[in-house]
Amino acid sequence: MFRSALCLLSLCTLPVAADPILYESTLEIEDVEFPVPMALTLVPESETGVLVFLQADLGIVQQSLPGLLSRRIEDDCDRELAVAVEGGTIEVETLRLTGQLQAKVYACFGGKRGARLLKQNADVSLDLLARLEDGGLVSRVTDIEIDPEGLSGDLMGLLGVTSSLEDDIKADIEKDLNGTDNCLSLPEEFSALDTMVTGGRFIDLGGGRIGAEIAGSMELGSQNFIRLMHVLGQNGALD
Repeated sequence: MFRSALCLLSLCTLPVAADPILYESTLEIEDVEFPVPMALTLVPESETGVLVFLQADLGIVQQSLPGLLSRRIEDDCDRELAVAVEGGTIEVETLRLTGQLQAKVYACFGGKRGARLLKQNADVSLDLLARLEDGGLVSRVTDIEIDPEGLSGDLMGLLGVTSSLEDDIKADIEKDLNGTDNCLSLPEEFSALDTMVTGGRFIDLGGGRIGAEIAGSMELGSQNFIRLMHVLGQNGALD
């Protein structure tokens, strides 16, 4: 009897998709903190099951990507590598970064730089997908294309330079985007409710604005029900 009443009460009091709980989190990229508005929605799935959806607005991060990720990323004896990111767009669930690459290849003898052998500009694009790792959302490069033109571009391919540059850029971009303080995850109070995180992805918020979504679920036993009501009350979702 109590269990049935508990289930009925919980389903009646849960915020539905039109009534999300609003949060603001931060992401830190290259020692710069960005505000990230987030909306958390609870959707009844069964008598005791609840689906959890967290949607994050990454629009401010999106606007800042060119300045954050454009720089010289390598300056070794045998080569210099600089990337100028022009912007990021969302295509279905893929975040695509595009820009320009400048590569300079030098002769190197005993750790001393010699004559420049090659200078090449090229278009570069990277595709990233959101991956769920340790309960949080991180960005992983799934594809990278460097398109050098002309005879020197062909030479880069023959020398294996293009493939090597792709590996270096991929590692550098992932390092910047997946630092210790910039992993999207559920708010701490919902993690305490034994919420099982089941998926995550990049999403289009409209007008090309990049967002991210984390999905999960929870079971409303008596203890979790009491905790959930407390969390909802603290966030004004029961008003």
